Amino acid sequence: MAEIKLSGNLKVKTLKANFKEAFGATLRVYKSKSCKGSFADDSTI
Repeated sequence: MAEIKLSGNLKVKTLKANFKEAFGATLRVYKSKSCKGSFADDSTI
């Protein structure tokens, strides 16, 4: 089973790349909890 290690200073761009490599799927990260907002900026920590 694939694993991803998370840290408090991981950028969204790195998280998405690690997820793609580990699971072969795209991860969507939103700005808000409701998922009705826009996507989070890749430079966001």
